[in-house]
Amino acid sequence: MNAQDYIKQQRRRRRKTAALVGAVMLFTLAVVLVVARVLGEPTNVDIPEPGVNTTPPDQYPTLAAHAVTMAGYDFSDEDRPIILLSDPADNSIAGKTHDFDPTPTHLPLVTDGRWWFVDYPGEAIGCIYAAIIVRVADQDDEEAPNQWDLPRLPDLSQNAVEAWGESYCAPTAAANIVWMLGEDYPPLAPASVFGLMQDATPDECANRLVGGIAPPIPALGSLASLMGTEKMSGTVLQDAASGLGVYLRENDTVQWAVNDPELIPRKSFMETLKNESARGSGIVLLLHWGNLKMAGDEDGRSILVVLERNAEQSESQIPEPPEQQQTESAKPVTIEDISGEGEELEPTEIIEGAGGESGGGANDVGLSKEDIMERLKDVKAGSGDIQLSLAWNNYNDLDLSCNEPDGTVIDFEHRRSSSGGNLDVDMNATPQSKRPVENIFWPLGQARRGKYQVYANYYRRHTSSREKIEFTLRVEVGEKEQFYKAKLSPKSGRVLIHTFEYK
Repeated sequence: MNAQDYIKQQRRRRRKTAALVGAVMLFTLAVVLVVARVLGEPTNVDIPEPGVNTTPPDQYPTLAAHAVTMAGYDFSDEDRPIILLSDPADNSIAGKTHDFDPTPTHLPLVTDGRWWFVDYPGEAIGCIYAAIIVRVADQDDEEAPNQWDLPRLPDLSQNAVEAWGESYCAPTAAANIVWMLGEDYPPLAPASVFGLMQDATPDECANRLVGGIAPPIPALGSLASLMGTEKMSGTVLQDAASGLGVYLRENDTVQWAVNDPELIPRKSFMETLKNESARGSGIVLLLHWGNLKMAGDEDGRSILVVLERNAEQSESQIPEPPEQQQTESAKPVTIEDISGEGEELEPTEIIEGAGGESGGGANDVGLSKEDIMERLKDVKAGSGDIQLSLAWNNYNDLDLSCNEPDGTVIDFEHRRSSSGGNLDVDMNATPQSKRPVENIFWPLGQARRGKYQVYANYYRRHTSSREKIEFTLRVEVGEKEQFYKAKLSPKSGRVLIHTFEYK
């Protein structure tokens, strides 16, 4: 190749290289322009028309609605607000159960001018139709920052226990908040509420809080039980708010108020969520998959329920219960003894027509036979020659005990006697159930003949109420079954409520 041909070849190569570089630059520029245009367009273009539903995200339960916990926000770009979520349904997708040190999910917030929506990946749009706010601090005048994430909020999973099914998002979302509160207010921590061992794992505590681990599911006192959560259909908004309120009121040492629901316009609704999140309030968001249509209301109004802790009532104002004293040698307290000390005690009355529906008459069972028998079945209570069962309706602690004919006492400290008598069910030493029952029984052929004395003691308040507790006593002796009712005041001491002869 001569010099002239070589120069021509180099020129052709340079032209090809320049053309290639130019084409790459044009392509890159086109991509940048397309991306810029996409990012610059309003994000509400994918919001469906009012009344149109969307499918849930992939691998989510096929329900029409979903509950999540708000973990913060990023409103630094007014055109592209971001919401941070602890989502009960996404842990199983990531191969996790509960996450106690989570990284919240960041998702865009979009609006059609009526509602606020969470834009999930794909075609899923979650309309924020309601929120439950758990407020523990007074509102201050400081302006909320444009960015905020809520520290110490876990990301619990609604799929941690197979028996829960796929509809436990509401109790799980609320459990995130309760878990966080329990670190600041120990009486609310699940380990304290459910009387779990000191070596209980975080997973065990979280599972007990959400719905329970072993049958019956949902477990008594769990958030799913208090909220009336159904395995297939989930939780109703009103029940979610009231059930969470019951947990907080019954287990905390100060009062909680559950405010009436309000309808909040779109603009002020998001501002409220922003301010509450920045102040450290827990927030459960209720999402509807799709765009809700409200007749005659062009601007959607979301439902807001606020649960508020009464910080003015100090824990020190709640008196500590006295240590319980029940021994075999202790002289039992009788109704006459209590009356002589000025206590007002309504004597027990025999209930005619036992087993009827509860009502308001003089012979009202208070609790129906069916209810009591269901509770006994749930706890697998024993029966035999004699069965004594005490039932009431709150988290406070009543104690059932009995003196046998020879003077032996069966109580929570002496649960078994030589005759076979057995206190096999003792509930609410910690506030585990709103539907408690206690049970003493003697196996067939073992009960001693003679006179039995049955006692009740309103030993400990787990709630702020100082009202008397009405209880129902079921007595089964042989084939004869009777029901009695009475009321006990707090710190009643051991009160004789029934005497019978076993022949």
